[in-house]
Amino acid sequence: MIFSDFPQLVPQKICLSCQGCCRFKDARSVWRPKVAPAEIEANEHKEDFTGALGEDGYIKTVQEQGQNRCAFLNLGTNQCGIYTGRPFECRLYPFLLTGKEGNIVVSVHLSCSYVQQNRYTVEFECYLAVLQGYLFREKNFNFFRNNPAMLGDYSGYSSEIEELFTVGPREKDVSR
Repeated sequence: MIFSDFPQLVPQKICLSCQGCCRFKDARSVWRPKVAPAEIEANEHKEDFTGALGEDGYIKTVQEQGQNRCAFLNLGTNQCGIYTGRPFECRLYPFLLTGKEGNIVVSVHLSCSYVQQNRYTVEFECYLAVLQGYLFREKNFNFFRNNPAMLGDYSGYSSEIEELFTVGPREKDVSR
């Protein structure tokens, strides 16, 4: 499965106690996770995406208890129904990928409570180094370069986002 080796920053215990992620004010929110077709093809939950993925490549939402939630979120348990096969964007959060001047920009969502508590810690900085290494792997970089729809447009939320680093082609990649 694609990205199954991706290291998670936010401990699962914290995610399960949070009531922020996977819930959206608008049914067509830009915060809904995007899914690349290649992610679905290699996914152990492939069948679950049938009907849950919109034509725009975003996971659909379900209106429940006065809010729009991800189609895979169980509000009773606050757990994801496809956790082991969740899309890369879900694995990446609170980090975000955007496109800027032909490069991939990695940002962090400052509204995440874990980020608010840990943004300037050694642990966070160590994770950034791991994240950079992961995203600079040729197969991962090429995946995002070949799937530009995976790069979000969060320009309307600039006060909630901090740009961290740019993932661009390394010297050896430029010569190709």
